[in-house]
Amino acid sequence: MKESAAGDGFTGVRGRTAPEHFSGPFADGPPPSALEVDEPPLVAFRPIDMWRSVVVVAVLSFSVVAALVDRLARRRNTSIAETACDGLVDGFIRLGPTFVKAGQIIASSGGMFPPVLAAAARRCLDEVPPFPAEAVRATIEADLGAPVQVVFASFDDEPLAAASIGQVHGCVLRDGRTAVVKVQRPDIRDQMATDLRNMYRIAKLIEWTPWGKTSGAKGVIRDLHSVTFRELNPAVEAFQQDRFRAKIGAFGDNTLITAPEVYWDHCGPRTICMQRVHGLPMDRFEEIA
Repeated sequence: MKESAAGDGFTGVRGRTAPEHFSGPFADGPPPSALEVDEPPLVAFRPIDMWRSVVVVAVLSFSVVAALVDRLARRRNTSIAETACDGLVDGFIRLGPTFVKAGQIIASSGGMFPPVLAAAARRCLDEVPPFPAEAVRATIEADLGAPVQVVFASFDDEPLAAASIGQVHGCVLRDGRTAVVKVQRPDIRDQMATDLRNMYRIAKLIEWTPWGKTSGAKGVIRDLHSVTFRELNPAVEAFQQDRFRAKIGAFGDNTLITAPEVYWDHCGPRTICMQRVHGLPMDRFEEIA
């Protein structure tokens, strides 16, 4: 659904008149407090951790068994290993952001994992289901202090892309600029903190085994924990993108490279608004040529 409200005098919900130019809480750039990365403790125990562990085992087991049963019922030609890995990735996607992120790591580190698993995990790169538009709108309103109808001239409820941490929607600002809004998934922080605590416990068990002593499993989870909670701060991401755009030509080169302009007046704690640009993924070599 696409909702538009162009022109002066448009009145949004709750009787608010839409301004020609909206100005949100980060209009002057993010305050220093917004750029602080708050990492919850990795070595801790919460009662929810045990319940989440049960859910994870149940979902992964069900997903693998369901895939194998479906293979038998439909007499598919895929191998048992391929089918089991596909089922495992189905489970990753069902379990949400932390496991999707794990799937992305597997897909991007083929040399460290069996090729059949790395191939199946590629679905975590571009087949993540979106979350509802109602949740997107609620996050934008909470972040920017006004409903979507007031903030934007038009807004597409259908996302352009969905990823493990957030999703992107096309929009047009009230001054006519075409833009996209990246909105963080609801309640993602607590869920990922729980999953990472459980993963760290598993990593410790792995390092107790003879074959796992040199795996560095705990270090991997510590690094993932640190990176994850930086990614869970959209203000940091937007700030780094803004600096990259400003400094990319500092040495007189990189003339063919750019980054979207950050529209700080439409950004908030869980929302990044930026210039909409069009291009090709870097791995489409023939099209680029």
